[in-house]
Amino acid sequence: ADFYRGFGIKDFDLYMDLKVAESSAFDAACAGFVFRKSSLGWEDGAYVFFICHDAHFEIHYYQNGKWDTIFVSEYQDVIRSLDWNRIGIGARGDHFTFTINNVMVFEMSDARRKSGSLGIYMQVVEDNSAVFWFDNFGFQSR
Repeated sequence: ADFYRGFGIKDFDLYMDLKVAESSAFDAACAGFVFRKSSLGWEDGAYVFFICHDAHFEIHYYQNGKWDTIFVSEYQDVIRSLDWNRIGIGARGDHFTFTINNVMVFEMSDARRKSGSLGIYMQVVEDNSAVFWFDNFGFQSR
């Protein structure tokens, strides 16, 4: 989802079902969302939230060629590495909640980006391959 009439998406609820269908290495594939991405591109700022095939999740902020790690989890039994997972984000102002399979796994406040676009994010470790499946994308602006 991108900007509508020049206005970035601010507050929202978002979810998607995803599955790593194939991966050349168990710890090589991750997928999720990029959100509140600047209309000027990655260099001006964006958040990412993703789960990985090895059953952990990560939240980062990217700006000016640098990744700022917000949170990296240990193994999470709520993530089904060989099955479908529903991930979600709730955003209200500078407050965010993150869910996996309808369980809140992280909550934070961060005011670096107040609006922006959103999309699907995939990450595959260099020299590896993966096949991702996505379904049931839901978005509600607030």
